[in-house]
Amino acid sequence: MKKSYLCAQHISLSHMKLYFLGTGTSSGVPQMGCACAVCTSSDPRDRRSRCSALLETDDHRLLLIDCGPDFRSQMLRFIAEHPFGSGTLPYHERRVAEMSDEQARAAGLHEAPRTPYAVPALEAVLLTHEHFDHVAGLDDLRPLSHFSPIEVWAEPNVAAPILRHMGYCFGKDHYPGLTMHEFSIDQSFTAAGATVTPIRVMHGRLPIAGFRIGDLAYMTDLSALPDSEWPKLLGVRTLVVSALRPEPHNTHQTLEQAIAMARRVGAARTYFIHMCHQAGRQCEADAQLPEGMAYAYDGLEIEC
Repeated sequence: MKKSYLCAQHISLSHMKLYFLGTGTSSGVPQMGCACAVCTSSDPRDRRSRCSALLETDDHRLLLIDCGPDFRSQMLRFIAEHPFGSGTLPYHERRVAEMSDEQARAAGLHEAPRTPYAVPALEAVLLTHEHFDHVAGLDDLRPLSHFSPIEVWAEPNVAAPILRHMGYCFGKDHYPGLTMHEFSIDQSFTAAGATVTPIRVMHGRLPIAGFRIGDLAYMTDLSALPDSEWPKLLGVRTLVVSALRPEPHNTHQTLEQAIAMARRVGAARTYFIHMCHQAGRQCEADAQLPEGMAYAYDGLEIEC
């Protein structure tokens, strides 16, 4: 009997928001030293930091997908564009000026200015794989974890090197606040109150993870999708998938292959991510891509 992935938990999450923090490949766009039309573009949408996305669930809880080396600057921009009290986004707030020294130290804010302090209430991070452009910002999660622990979810082979090289972020005796949790690719789990279904994605010869949450599927660094994983995409209405460039690459699918995949999935909307400068300018993509498909860009917000 085949498994059915179109379960009640997925159907119920229908009013989520996805914030694209970064949409670029490992080298980012512009690429250093390059004078091509994309790298010298004046369109801010053509400036792509390393891939990451923040999901606000239907009950206004936050989870992050990947946490690369640009995470700090991405969150500074995000906080500036979505300040505390301006909408439905959950925030942790502390009135540091009203705290005693002991209270401030207990909250990890003893070195903070004695002014109001508020950060997005991030609850969980989902990691697709261990490559530097997807995990290097984990250290920058610590200021967000002063108020409440943040769960970091990874496959065992991804968790191991992170704990080996960045164990201080997770240790109780150093900087408590991050907790590592392992998931299996064939079993759904709950993060930030949402049901997460892992999807096996091939990144060249490296098996990595994508994620299905409600009607959303998010897959980066994809070169191929095993036959066993297609049923997990049934009923997806918003597809986010990588499309490196038009030219072939050993470990990433091309734009043409990404378009073909999007057509097979049949989602109402598809957003391409993890583009390099060879993917072309945003304005060109807007004019040329099939209906219902678009390049995502840093700062884009969608409902899903």
